[in-house]
Amino acid sequence: MIWDKLVTIFGTFFLVCACISVVIYLIEKINYNRILGKRDAAETGRKKLAIITGASSGLGRDYARFFCEHKKDDVDQLLVIARREERLEELKDSLTIPTTVYPMDMTNEEEMAAFKIYLEEKVQSERIDIAYLINAAGLGFSGYSLELGSEKEVHTGKINCEAQVRMVHIVAPLMGAGGNIIQIASVAAFNPIPNLNVYAASKAFIYTYARGLRGELLPKGINVTTVCPYFIEDTEFIDKAEMDRKKLFLPLKSQHVVEKSMKDTDRGFAVSTPGVIGTLDRIFCGLIPDEVLLYLMKLFA
Repeated sequence: MIWDKLVTIFGTFFLVCACISVVIYLIEKINYNRILGKRDAAETGRKKLAIITGASSGLGRDYARFFCEHKKDDVDQLLVIARREERLEELKDSLTIPTTVYPMDMTNEEEMAAFKIYLEEKVQSERIDIAYLINAAGLGFSGYSLELGSEKEVHTGKINCEAQVRMVHIVAPLMGAGGNIIQIASVAAFNPIPNLNVYAASKAFIYTYARGLRGELLPKGINVTTVCPYFIEDTEFIDKAEMDRKKLFLPLKSQHVVEKSMKDTDRGFAVSTPGVIGTLDRIFCGLIPDEVLLYLMKLFA
């Protein structure tokens, strides 16, 4: 009897929350479309630029290729950013959209300041609208925090958190209605993970930051989508983080993550969780106590 009542209460609660979420999404969509409809006709004739960080490999590289294969009518130019210039040049040679290579260390404040000046001048002189900012730069290390040491953990925070925020502050003020910001987080954002502690914490920061940023920018017609994939087997991350591939259950492909997240961005979704694992993690992380999650996460990290 008591169990039946609890099921009824919680079931009704989640159903009501789901309905409220759908209503809010529809209201946001209507308001967003209304804002887009008010854009000056002269502005719509400007060149469209997509900026991609972390483009030398992995998701960043595949986002650049995606634009060439599926978005060439929506984007006129690409601006790809990473530390490894030779990798960016190789990528540029393989792309069919005019591409500018901008090698940069995003943790270097002077280089970021120089990029800010460069981008402002480019937008003004070339009459450009920034259609996309894809913040795909990031890194992580596997191991217990005290064994990894503060240098690695602080550096992870700088690139995964500080650099992402700085890039948003450079690009977002130059965006107009219709712009899109895609923040690459992770399913690790949904719960603490021993052995990937600072990585999970940094992605939790990006997730919360991006959700709040969406609330601030959506009334201006700028969409923010947070992408939270499960681990991706065909990028450099798993090997660089020194993770055990045998522990990963149903890892994703980079191309799938890119395609799914771009569809969700086009739909105006706040969060994209490509793959079954990411979706289930997102649903159940709020229902399962952290103590249980900590134990479960040890099995996969």
